[in-house]
Amino acid sequence: MKFKIGVLVVVLFVLAGCGATKLVKRWDDEAYTGGPLKKILVLGVFDHEVTRAYFENEFVAGMKDKEAIASFTVMPNLQDMESQEAVVAMVKEVHADAILVVRVVGKSEKDYYVPGRVQWIPNVYASSYNYYSRSYRARYLPAFNQYEEAFTIETRVYALSTEKMVWAGRSIILNPSSAEAGIRSLARNVTRDMRRSGILK
Repeated sequence: MKFKIGVLVVVLFVLAGCGATKLVKRWDDEAYTGGPLKKILVLGVFDHEVTRAYFENEFVAGMKDKEAIASFTVMPNLQDMESQEAVVAMVKEVHADAILVVRVVGKSEKDYYVPGRVQWIPNVYASSYNYYSRSYRARYLPAFNQYEEAFTIETRVYALSTEKMVWAGRSIILNPSSAEAGIRSLARNVTRDMRRSGILK
């Protein structure tokens, strides 16, 4: 097994708009009968140490105690991950029965112009005769530039007993309020679906 180190630009400042994370595609092996995985080695495929730690820690936090371990705590040197023998030795060292691999597969940016417009707001007045008369007032909404940023994240889980993939998902993180918040929401959504699939307790 050989992993190609990916690239992620971590946005550490607040972005405009509300953040949203959605699991847009998911798959699980219906033929898998091994039951819930007992210990998962979480492997973030990134060439930035801080990014890798963020992803791995959040996935570990999203699982129950002793259910997962972050690979950077065992193999802090990123270059070692390019060696198949080193990865196999790491798996044996932590006695893992599965590997979760998470990586960024895409990033898109969009900056567009929203023109100004007039919005009509009703004014409602109650009379002493128990009926209502209504009028409207205008409110001008000024034009503005809207910036959107989206990360596409791929997560795959392999059971070592069969050496086959048992779960896979593709998520979109749209306009995260911070890198940490986006990763945390991603990990929460993915682990929730893994539990529904029965590969986590």
